[in-house]
Amino acid sequence: MTADARDFALEISELLFRLTTECIRVRSNETRAHESLSSLTLHVVGTDRDMAGHDTDILRQHLKLIPASGDIAVLLALPQTCIDRLGGVRTSLEKRVGYRLTSEDTLSLLLFNYVVEQKAARVLDTLGLGRSESRDPGSENASFSQ
Repeated sequence: MTADARDFALEISELLFRLTTECIRVRSNETRAHESLSSLTLHVVGTDRDMAGHDTDILRQHLKLIPASGDIAVLLALPQTCIDRLGGVRTSLEKRVGYRLTSEDTLSLLLFNYVVEQKAARVLDTLGLGRSESRDPGSENASFSQ
């Protein structure tokens, strides 16, 4: 734990626990290093995640399908800046969904967004449109010819 890290306790559901373990697996494979829920949370909060791409009804539906609060105790070691940013994300998401969210709800929505982004990236890679591919319209790798 870094000097400025604080313990951040959550009580999550079994379904959210499963989502966290899947996201940790995906992130570990992405970085080729063993990740933790704390490091994953730092990643999803530290990068600008544009949740505006998700329909508000989809976000609400996710929260209904995967209840966030539960009886599984999780303790994260997060810098205060990350905790503050989580609070800002929660406030922003509350405006979108129209009701108050818990920290567990906020984490669930961030992880949902992460999984969606990863799946979209894999589909684009499969189609040859991934981040590593050239998207210059004049290149021979251009996706569509005119």
